[in-house]
Amino acid sequence: MPPATRRRPTRRPPVVRKPVADRREDLVEAALRVLVRDGVAAATTRAVVAEAGASLSAFHYCFDSREELLVLAAERITDRTLEHVRSGFSVEGDLRTVVHGTLTRLWERIEADPDRELVGYELAQYARRHPELQPVVARLFRHYLDVHEQFLTEAATAAGFTWTVPVPVLARLVDSAFDGIALTWRVDGDGDAARAALAALADALLDRAG
Repeated sequence: MPPATRRRPTRRPPVVRKPVADRREDLVEAALRVLVRDGVAAATTRAVVAEAGASLSAFHYCFDSREELLVLAAERITDRTLEHVRSGFSVEGDLRTVVHGTLTRLWERIEADPDRELVGYELAQYARRHPELQPVVARLFRHYLDVHEQFLTEAATAAGFTWTVPVPVLARLVDSAFDGIALTWRVDGDGDAARAALAALADALLDRAG
């Protein structure tokens, strides 16, 4: 009887493990997609894990809680929103052109990606019951105010005038008006009315140019 042929053991391919930093990045980006597409309430741990194609064990290895992930996602939204808003600035032309043109470009950002803008409002409401998120949301809205203050200061410098109302007050007016116009537009979808309101806001600002 011939000796039995011994089979060589099958070599399994080596398991390539992602660094923790890369896994965290994948999960943060997945959380961003879920937040923008489905909203804060839908951004559960399981939803984010499914979006990232990861496992629950990987999630708990990278993060202590869902709230920790939402904090990082909110910070990412803050940074990207700030980058987009700053890119809308322009101080070329006369004062009327500067004010109307810049507000129009800022509005075009909202029209182009309204769901991302909505996340900020949802996070603000969510943070009222989750104190660990309040500093991040406060930072988000402080960024908005800083951007509007920068716009108003640069416009005045370029046109050679001073505002008759303190810049921080005007910045809060612009921020509040934008929020109101954006939320109303989300409800009624009337883009023409929204742009008319923006034009009225620009004229109100021009009335306060000394």
